[in-house]
Amino acid sequence: MVDKPAGLTSFRTALRTARRFGLRKAGHTGTLDSNVTGLLVVGLGEATKGLSLLARLDKEYEGTMRVCGSPSLAELRAAAARFVGTITQMPPERSAVNRVLRQRRVYCFDILRLSPISGGDAVAAEFRTATEAGTYVRTLLADLGRMMGVEIAMSSLRRTRVGPFCLAEAKRLEELTPADLLPLQEVLRRVNVPPVEIGPEEEIRVRRGLAIAARSAGEVATECETVSLVGRAGRVVALARREGNLWRPFRVLAP
Repeated sequence: MVDKPAGLTSFRTALRTARRFGLRKAGHTGTLDSNVTGLLVVGLGEATKGLSLLARLDKEYEGTMRVCGSPSLAELRAAAARFVGTITQMPPERSAVNRVLRQRRVYCFDILRLSPISGGDAVAAEFRTATEAGTYVRTLLADLGRMMGVEIAMSSLRRTRVGPFCLAEAKRLEELTPADLLPLQEVLRRVNVPPVEIGPEEEIRVRRGLAIAARSAGEVATECETVSLVGRAGRVVALARREGNLWRPFRVLAP
């Protein structure tokens, strides 16, 4: 987990992380704008094949916005509270997704404090928000301003949480050591993807992309639809989904 600096894209941050450990392959779980800092969950090498299971994790942010005029703290808090719940957003023009209206969940949107800005025509408002994956915070702030009839622009933003992963666990690029790398199996456990031990013959089938019987793969709770198949030495062989009474691999890792 990396504490992404300002001025560096998420892609470049992931790539530099890989190079720090002598690897070429890297990915991440959610793009941050180059001027946004904070938690970036980076996958390296074969572990990138597990990133799809982390893509929909909820996010938390802290930041500052510039609010034109002189609204009170109570007014801002009351307006922000109206965005908690299901909202409809239009992705920004420069986004990488189709610009169609879509619904997202906002779990909290708290205005923490106000500070005057030199000149007196605006205030700085510190905020904290927790949202569903795919929610655009910059758009959330702009929509808040439109509802209040004032201009609001994001001044700074820092991501503090991605699902069960917290910023306190992250390190700056120059501080990362091998001891900071989480094994893929531990990452999957934290997002409720349980391990299932398989034997040598089952591993051969799985590495060929073939399904194996769920019962022979170990005792698994019926509600688990996705598991990690773990072979010799406790290494993840593949990610698999339930298909009837079978586990069918959909991501097979190199030995």
